[in-house]
Amino acid sequence: MHHGPNAPHKIPAQNLAGLQHAVEKIAKRAKRLKVAAPTINVLSSAHDVRVTRKVTNEDGRTRKVTTLYKLVQVFGEQVIVGGFEFIATLQHETAGTIVRQVATANVAEGELAGYRNAAPDCDHCGLARKRQDTFVVRDVETQALKQVGRTCLKDFFGHDPHEAARKAELLALLSDVVSLAEDDEFFSARGETVVTVASFVSFALRSITFYGWTSRTKARERGESGATADAAWRTIVSTGEQFHFDRNGVKHSLNPTEADRAEAEVILDKAETLLGAKGDARNDYEHNLFISIAGAVTNRSAGLVASVIGYVRREEEYAAKKASAPTVADRYVGEVGGRFDAVVTVLGTHTFEGMFGVTTIVRFATADNARMKWFGSGDLTRAWKVGETYAITFGVKKHEVEPEKFGGHKSTNVNRVTQHASVAAFESDTQHACPHCSAAVGVWCQDKKGRASKLHGKRVKLVKSGAANGKAA
Repeated sequence: MHHGPNAPHKIPAQNLAGLQHAVEKIAKRAKRLKVAAPTINVLSSAHDVRVTRKVTNEDGRTRKVTTLYKLVQVFGEQVIVGGFEFIATLQHETAGTIVRQVATANVAEGELAGYRNAAPDCDHCGLARKRQDTFVVRDVETQALKQVGRTCLKDFFGHDPHEAARKAELLALLSDVVSLAEDDEFFSARGETVVTVASFVSFALRSITFYGWTSRTKARERGESGATADAAWRTIVSTGEQFHFDRNGVKHSLNPTEADRAEAEVILDKAETLLGAKGDARNDYEHNLFISIAGAVTNRSAGLVASVIGYVRREEEYAAKKASAPTVADRYVGEVGGRFDAVVTVLGTHTFEGMFGVTTIVRFATADNARMKWFGSGDLTRAWKVGETYAITFGVKKHEVEPEKFGGHKSTNVNRVTQHASVAAFESDTQHACPHCSAAVGVWCQDKKGRASKLHGKRVKLVKSGAANGKAA
């Protein structure tokens, strides 16, 4: 795109809503980065342009098609630091270099053409390094261009210009989005459906509710077509509403609910924050994901964009584990067959589809970081949030030792898990020892054979979590 800072862009009317949504997402990212958000202005209908052209149908017939274009201006601050203006960002890929002009820069036609195959070099340090991104800056007096690596920006300018660099990246992203929107086939490209990222992720979440998560790679290995991305895409492109019938024959719409849409926005906000904060530390997958969630989704990019759901959940799980006790308590929780109460933190969730429908694996840690695992029916990711703390009652199904790749520590498989109204209400309950047996924390009153006593048959809580005999904590 080679426009002056406020030169109007011709946007097909059918693309305007998609462009406005993309700009709203960029504005949210700008707010998180604490930089001024760029804006667009749609000129009045008096400036509309109508273009009529002939198109050929599949049967060879020609027909006239009139396209309405709206004129749109882009507004934002020029990014000038120390006498140099940021005019482009360069994304270095194996196949070549992607040149992204800063939307508010006045760039002449062909001025950036020489950077299309630019190596990831830095004119400041001259060192050959593996860089994912570099910046093109222009001396405002001499008009000379320089390519500078991200890590050399501070040394080049004499102070930390990273706020300016972040602003330049946002404006370059806006430039990309506007360029795409100028294409007549954007959001309806060559007959191919193109949807907003938030919309697609909401469909993917709905699919996970009924079918669990399956990556395209895993689906190919199994010789199946049941990848989450593909299931969501089929729903999007299908004519008419699609439904899922559960084991009881109950019909459920595959269209996303308000909860799905809200969660999609939350996931994308978290992803942009996590990936943005990593900067050059992003690996190739994270880099591609960061770029993908900033644009629109086609069937080709659907698999990568859908993976943002698992990425955010894994990152949250990792953060939850770091926030928990530094060392796993290598012990079992409770006795097999017993029923216990405990306050636990959710470390992670994972959904998959099995013989009996969707199952969610929920991983817990007790107060002293003993590990528990529950295979629950259905999609439980909204009921059990990673990093949140819950008071629960549960049965102990079995004790096992995790494989070495997962730490090799003791783990307790639990079942029949119920969630108390709140941790505060749970902890305020009267705590007392069972007067009838030597049961440990929160167990059902037991007889000598270890079964629930028909005589007592009630659950009791003892004085503290982490009581003797290795019971629930």
